[in-house]
Amino acid sequence: MGRQLVSGFNLLSEPIRSGLEELGLDSPTGIQTEAFEPILQGRHVLLIAPTGTGKTEAAVLPVLDMLLRIEDRKGISLLYITPLRALNRDMLRRLRFWTDHLGLRLDVRHGDTPQTQRRRQSSYPPDILVTTPETLQAMLPSKAMRRHLRSVRWVIVDEIHNLAVSKRGTQLAVALERLREATDMDFQRIGLSATVGSPQTIANFLGGVGRDVLILQASTPKEYEYDVIWPTPGDEDRIASERLYTSPEAAARILLMRKMVDSHKSTLIFVNSRQHAEMLGLRFNMLGKDIAVHHGSLSKEERQRVEEEFKKGTLKAIVCTSTLELGIDVGSIDQVIQYLSPRQVTSLMQRVGRSGHRIGRKSTGSIVCASTDDFAESVAAVTAAKNGFMEPLDIHENALDVLAHQCAGLVMDLGKIKFDTILKILRRTYPFRNISSESLSAVLKYLGSMRKIRIEENQASSMPATRLYYYQNISTIPDERRYPIIDVSNESFVGTLGDEFVSTKARVGLKFICRGMAWKIEQISLEGKVFVTPASDPTAAIPGWEGELLPISYELAIRTGELRREIATLLESGSTTDATRLLSQKLSADPNGIKAVVDEIANQISTCSILPSDKLILAEGFGPYLIVNCCFGELVNRAITFAFKEVLHKNGLDATVWNDGYRILLGFSFFLSKKDIDRLTWAVFSLGPEEAEDAAMRYIATGTPISYYLKFVAERFGAIPRGLMLNEEDLSELSFKFAGTPIFEETVREALVEKIDLENMKKVFEKVRAGEIAVRTLYSPDSPTPISRHILSKFIEIPELIAPRTIEWDSVKRLKEKTLSSHVHMLCMNCGATMYKSRLRDLPDDPVCIKCSARLIYVSSHIDDDLKKIVAKHLRKSNLSKKEKEILMDAGLNADLVLTHGKRAATALLVFGVGPHVAARILRKPSGSEDEFFKELLEAKLNFIRTRPFWPSNG
Repeated sequence: MGRQLVSGFNLLSEPIRSGLEELGLDSPTGIQTEAFEPILQGRHVLLIAPTGTGKTEAAVLPVLDMLLRIEDRKGISLLYITPLRALNRDMLRRLRFWTDHLGLRLDVRHGDTPQTQRRRQSSYPPDILVTTPETLQAMLPSKAMRRHLRSVRWVIVDEIHNLAVSKRGTQLAVALERLREATDMDFQRIGLSATVGSPQTIANFLGGVGRDVLILQASTPKEYEYDVIWPTPGDEDRIASERLYTSPEAAARILLMRKMVDSHKSTLIFVNSRQHAEMLGLRFNMLGKDIAVHHGSLSKEERQRVEEEFKKGTLKAIVCTSTLELGIDVGSIDQVIQYLSPRQVTSLMQRVGRSGHRIGRKSTGSIVCASTDDFAESVAAVTAAKNGFMEPLDIHENALDVLAHQCAGLVMDLGKIKFDTILKILRRTYPFRNISSESLSAVLKYLGSMRKIRIEENQASSMPATRLYYYQNISTIPDERRYPIIDVSNESFVGTLGDEFVSTKARVGLKFICRGMAWKIEQISLEGKVFVTPASDPTAAIPGWEGELLPISYELAIRTGELRREIATLLESGSTTDATRLLSQKLSADPNGIKAVVDEIANQISTCSILPSDKLILAEGFGPYLIVNCCFGELVNRAITFAFKEVLHKNGLDATVWNDGYRILLGFSFFLSKKDIDRLTWAVFSLGPEEAEDAAMRYIATGTPISYYLKFVAERFGAIPRGLMLNEEDLSELSFKFAGTPIFEETVREALVEKIDLENMKKVFEKVRAGEIAVRTLYSPDSPTPISRHILSKFIEIPELIAPRTIEWDSVKRLKEKTLSSHVHMLCMNCGATMYKSRLRDLPDDPVCIKCSARLIYVSSHIDDDLKKIVAKHLRKSNLSKKEKEILMDAGLNADLVLTHGKRAATALLVFGVGPHVAARILRKPSGSEDEFFKELLEAKLNFIRTRPFWPSNG
């Protein structure tokens, strides 16, 4: 006799309940309890719950129950839409259990589905079809598949939060209404979403206009645990930094993550870009072979290999980008590490939510930080996540390139169709609910002018080019030409390189990183294949991809600014030690990191008494640079940057510009005075909100900031071929070519959603005008303030010695630690014996030969086999060549210095760029403190680096 089932499962029919018993499930999860009844009642439902709470079964089981009750099933009854190109194999396995158990037919259709399988689906449609948004687009105009889609009664959209904010989602919203045109009756819509900041927006997106969608959120929130870590380098890290070809600080982060991986069974290490993934992967590869890299530019076969080996336990960790943020099946994960700030609260929660996948398990995540900005932002993100805050979502409304493509789809679906009918269908979708008849008419007529569709009075119909245009543009994802990487040794496919990298960097002999390994380019064929061989030297390798980082959100930047003010308040009533202690008690963060942030803010206040925050903008002039400190996130700061550019242009000035989430950097061709700083700052911040918006929009209208994105919009309109490679001059010409067209209009609209944030910029200017945000200016003739320096370090090469004294001495300290941790190889010039010390700090003050006790010792950071042979030859009194005599003389100078000055000379000679002559000059100076000595060595090293490019070539 089976176990007694609780009421939630009792709502389902006996065949479903027997399947649950077979699986050993006797009680529903919270989201299942809430979902079964309204779904069985036929209501449109949005289910919001973290990964691992059973929301897939919450949607599928009641639908299967209703599906079983349809006696004469024809065609496809349930359409399950997922955004994942690599369909979730775990989800498919679970669905197949149910369809096998219930005697239903399940099939999958996506871009890689073989033609034979597609033909079978056309002849014998399954009851349930799992597909992607793009494949639905491909099926809708097909007569055979459209006939089978007529029977659809249920549509489940998985990971709908991911789709809704992209043009893929906008396209899907219209596809659902096109599907409604094909079905006998309206179908029930069910959306599955991770926890989001705008549930109602997602519900509106799912239902469209005129359909009520019930929002159900998991009643028992999943438990999350966060930790913010600030690794500090020790002796082990300094030694490892040489082996890993990186700084001691980076080595500390890498070794810490390696230890964290070793202490857990399975770990995902999330990074913010493919570059970070490859750089980390390369270093982990030097430490072992059980951590792999996973991102979208690797081959499908490589990604699947990594996923399978991780599930089997062959790999202990994966370094990944957002490719593994969604529900790709990689098995159970018991730890998530975020390398550097997650940059958005939503991203943090979704990534950490991938750990503790099973119901009742806690999700644990650690953020490993690299800078004070990074640390403060991560602390703010964790605090916001614990308080339940997530960023609101923006969807694309009235996207004209999607509209153009869907108009072509509608004329293929329905034949000759009136403009009013198209407008009526579009307005049933949430993204196009407010589309004007004028906008639709302009797009249709533009398509007609390009001969993509036929326009006759106020109706549209297809023509020979319509089908080609439609199917070439099914994907809204921008086409970047991809160049296959082929390993010459075994002719295997490694991955791909993008247009930008191949056109600007790739050349024969270049070493780059892919799959966490270094490769050397041997040949680039005319067909665009990049032939490579494995490279042994990782020091010269660079990542093989460019890519935009997720922008730091306005809300998170504001919260980081608030944290700065909180620290300043604590410093008013106590010391840095007191402030660090109080914050450490309050926050889930590394006390060393808290201390670094507190120290920087204390230093900023002591330097100029002005602390940039969410309530204060600091415009600081230093040399030819204006650094505008504003804690408003990247999209708002970019909008302010555009306003600056337009105001400067109006005043006959120009500047190069950069921005991050906390600063704007403007570089001029002249040094700024205090008067210049005030004049330029107030020329912008005296503007009202609408004036600032107008200035930013006028700059955008020049086409300069959007020309790159205009290319992709033009491709989606079918105005230029997809994947076309254009240089900067060609891109600029596109702005002129498409000015005044729907293509230009759509590019501007897209930029206002994805690239800049005018609404929040206007809020900033409103607060400035109301006095809620102060604007201060500062002239720094000698060095930038500590907080301003971050952006100079990021974008501008500033010589180390113009840094503030604290930063300069930090560099001296780094040099000192690295040098004292260096290996010392020694050669006795008297007898030819060799000696070795693993660390310079362990060398005696007056080193002597262990064989003959002589003190004429040559020191070097590496074994010099050629010199050993020359010394041996000299000791045998053999004749030396002119070149050998010169080498022996230089080595003699080295040894003479060690004889005279002992360990102090060895120290100088082990610093990169400091030869015997420079070392002798430094050693002749009156003996000062050890730190002063290392400061001299740092100056000599920097001078060598600066002047080396001008030395005559030996070749």
